[in-house]
Amino acid sequence: MQTSQSWRCAHDIDPGSPLNILLREFLPDIARLTHGTLQVSLHPDGELGGPDDMVDMLVRNDIQMHPVSGMILSRLTPVVAIEGFPLAYASSGDGCSAMAGPSGDLVRQALQALGIHAFRTVVPQGLNQIFSRGRSIKTASDLDGMRIRIGNSPFLRDLFGSLGCDPQPIDLQHISAALAEGRAEGVEMTLNSVERSSRHRYMDHVALVDIRFACFWMCVNLDAWQSLSPATQATLEARFEELVSPFSRALDRQHEESLRALAAKGYTITTVDRDSLRSRLRDSGFLERWRQRTGLDA
Repeated sequence: MQTSQSWRCAHDIDPGSPLNILLREFLPDIARLTHGTLQVSLHPDGELGGPDDMVDMLVRNDIQMHPVSGMILSRLTPVVAIEGFPLAYASSGDGCSAMAGPSGDLVRQALQALGIHAFRTVVPQGLNQIFSRGRSIKTASDLDGMRIRIGNSPFLRDLFGSLGCDPQPIDLQHISAALAEGRAEGVEMTLNSVERSSRHRYMDHVALVDIRFACFWMCVNLDAWQSLSPATQATLEARFEELVSPFSRALDRQHEESLRALAAKGYTITTVDRDSLRSRLRDSGFLERWRQRTGLDA
């Protein structure tokens, strides 16, 4: 008989976000599927700490579940950065498939060595676009000197620095203030994460570029995960996959709706010459640096 446990699931995303809504469905299912022997409390919006803090807490087993961007995880092991390789995926679905397949297996193996179990199914955020204030972006040269907000990740600093930007690592909770104060003049995010938040008020351009795929890895402290029976592990992973599938389809529709809404708000919408970005990434050595850091197998 499995011993009763109480876990904590924490993240730094807004309580009204699609991710948090998904978790509010999944976590009660955990209690139901384990007949009440596993209860998981939910702590959104950085309630328990910042993104780097929570990864450390996960490894220490201070929290047991943590959906987290691969960009944050890549500071622990660079191979996770394959999630966000620039211009690598034609669609969000392609990114999800890659992370569920052999590429994602390399990530899961690396995380397991660090004491983290990552579910096979990732939660997509979508493909990131570049938003700005007063700056029309059509080619790589239009990015020169742009103070762009990024997550605190060596990969992202190198990526946007190599593209000619001035990267500004800023936590999610402080993005609007940074834009209002001029510490950042733009962001790289998904369409819905800008349009459906206050961030859209501080910018007026969106450059469609699909610069990178972004997702959340559902991570569990390895000791906590291994305390569950193999049957329970399989049941929880299967239920999570069932929930993520319709979530992904709804998210694609959200991005389409958000693009129309941004146009209605008066945003200037441009399409970026992706070949000019590829040239900069190649000439700056970015692609070769990260091929080496993530491993040639990846």
